[in-house]
Amino acid sequence: MDDVCYLLKLNQRRSRNLMSWLSGSRCMFSPITRSCFMHSRNPYRIPPDFKLLGPELQPYLVQTGGHVTLDYQNDEALRCLTKLLLRRDFSLDIELPSNRLCPPLPNRLNYILWLQDLLDSLPVAQNEILGGDIGTGASAIYPFLGCSLRPNWRFRATELDETSFSCAFQNVKTNSMDDRIHIIRVLEHDTILGPLFRNMDSNQALDFTMCNPPFYESVQEIQTSLQIKEFPPNAICTGGTTEMITEGGEVQFVGNMIRESLLFKDRCHWFSSMLGKATSLESLVLLLRSSQIHNYAVTELVQGQTKRWAIAWSFRDERLPDIVARSTSSSFVHPFLPPKNELRASHAIQYACNTTPANTAVTCGSY
Repeated sequence: MDDVCYLLKLNQRRSRNLMSWLSGSRCMFSPITRSCFMHSRNPYRIPPDFKLLGPELQPYLVQTGGHVTLDYQNDEALRCLTKLLLRRDFSLDIELPSNRLCPPLPNRLNYILWLQDLLDSLPVAQNEILGGDIGTGASAIYPFLGCSLRPNWRFRATELDETSFSCAFQNVKTNSMDDRIHIIRVLEHDTILGPLFRNMDSNQALDFTMCNPPFYESVQEIQTSLQIKEFPPNAICTGGTTEMITEGGEVQFVGNMIRESLLFKDRCHWFSSMLGKATSLESLVLLLRSSQIHNYAVTELVQGQTKRWAIAWSFRDERLPDIVARSTSSSFVHPFLPPKNELRASHAIQYACNTTPANTAVTCGSY
């Protein structure tokens, strides 16, 4: 734990010397321009006015380049900002322990909003949505955001770390969400997906799962990642070992999730996970294809200088529109995208129009 925190703060001193440069478009909230790369419904496309967020944030504000911005290299500043935004924008009172990850809201919202798009694009609307969050963390941020944005969403959320489990459980209780968010303690020998379905009716299914997996396979990989970056991180990051490190890194973790999903194909409509590295996409898409899972989706999640990816897969017949399934502008990701569903659909519609008798009512339009 101490090694992880130390490495994540390794570049803090030289980062401060570049604060005036980092306070521009590379920061989580740019003081100058809105982000055109975030999800269109993300409220943080327009950065908040830090000066108006409350007196608690004032000690962490700095003047750079004629603009007032946040001291992103101060972990207490990030926790204060996140708590204030959760309180102001979502009416949530969330405890964020100093030795666990502080969730950046623009990033977390991008993932939730993409899942909303995915579910909304399916042909059958459901009155109630049940999601599963794997490794929910101390903040249980995804269940809280999902339930705050959609009153018909509920969550089953798992957590292995004892400190994070206790904090997440208390956060749910504090915000009176016990009837919508169920925190499940995971044991060392448990599988990844299994605990989500523990004590769940056998005829009940999850509508989706989501996960922000540990990205790294060792402390050494974190150190190497910091050393090869062209610029220092624009924000300090602290987290527990289980939140950041797992055997085999995110590729093995999500790969195991894909293999386990074969056993739960009838218990969940869409499985998904965020990815921290673009290089992980190739291995995981190849695994999906080799497992005969051809119904999948890939998206790019951009917030400030940080870029993440998400992948989702399903054993159902429903196909997603390309704007959801192939949502990325990065050319290097194109070989790993699923086939274009809309092109196939338009061909099918045209075929139906050409072969249907003239006296049969058929609407032939663009898909």
